[in-house]
Amino acid sequence: MGRVNTPRPLVSNDNTPPQPPPAGWFGLEPATIGTLCCFYAAVGYTTVNTLLRFLSVRCDQPWTLAIKETVTVLVLAPWVIRQARQGWPGFPGWRGILVLALAGVGTQLIGNLSVLWALSVIGLSITVPVSLGVNLVASAVLGWVVLGERVSLRAALVVAILIVSIVILSVGAEQTNRSIAARADVATGPLWVTLAVLGAGLAGVIYALLGVVIRRTNASRTHPFAIVFIITVMGTLTLGPVGCWRGVHLLQAFSTGQLALVVVVGLVNLTAFLAVTRGLQLTPVVRANVMTASQVAMGVLLGMIVFGEAPDGWLAFAVCLTGVCLTIVGIVLLGRSDSHLTDAVETPV
Repeated sequence: MGRVNTPRPLVSNDNTPPQPPPAGWFGLEPATIGTLCCFYAAVGYTTVNTLLRFLSVRCDQPWTLAIKETVTVLVLAPWVIRQARQGWPGFPGWRGILVLALAGVGTQLIGNLSVLWALSVIGLSITVPVSLGVNLVASAVLGWVVLGERVSLRAALVVAILIVSIVILSVGAEQTNRSIAARADVATGPLWVTLAVLGAGLAGVIYALLGVVIRRTNASRTHPFAIVFIITVMGTLTLGPVGCWRGVHLLQAFSTGQLALVVVVGLVNLTAFLAVTRGLQLTPVVRANVMTASQVAMGVLLGMIVFGEAPDGWLAFAVCLTGVCLTIVGIVLLGRSDSHLTDAVETPV
């Protein structure tokens, strides 16, 4: 959910020529640090999606997300307590908190739950590119309609490419579902596959709405920790009761290893968000978007290799591969556009 901030040259008060930015960690240039942060974020989010894919067919999904979000809440709790003692600096006003909280409810109950269920039905290789593609398209439309942002011709071309890729991936989703069903007890059939694709797409729309809400609540004056805390605490407050309504016995069914994996998911997700936030401040958008495209590629490869999601038949495989490649091309082209659509290259908490 980071905004793109271009580093400005340091200028002294005596109008001397701009000086190069100082070296960062271990003497590395800021752009190099930004690239490493974006790469870590791509690997981190791929790890999160892979572990969630593993857990989605083994554990209760609302409880999985509730525990994951609670981990982040507990990690950030000391920082929030310190902010409270200092008068809540870094937090938006009460109206902003309320708007973010409402967006958080939608993100958790609609976005995150839809993605986790879609992962169990159509796998990583379809869910990730469809969700991200719809997110980018919805961000362009919402930016134009709600925020009054101009969409350039190049950005419109990117949107068209992403729409085509989503349609192609949807065609190959049923074959992928059959591959998953051969190894796990999941919903199968054209109806469930269609609902899963729609669920992944709906999540992309919800995440785009979340991005708009963050920008409308003057997020530039709000600390990233505050945004993450508000969104994730709504996960604890909403998904926890949903889990209790479904039954505490479903939580007790988690093994120690599965609980440990959920904790790892929460921690890696938080560090990946912080990394991408910092990386977008130091890295050109083109490079950051290439890293985002690598996240799609890694997710698809892991889905096919680790979970056996490769669709049966060369034709079905070619269809899915074409859809993924078009998604990656759209993301890379996105970095060369001057549209605010670039702000949509985010991964939700």
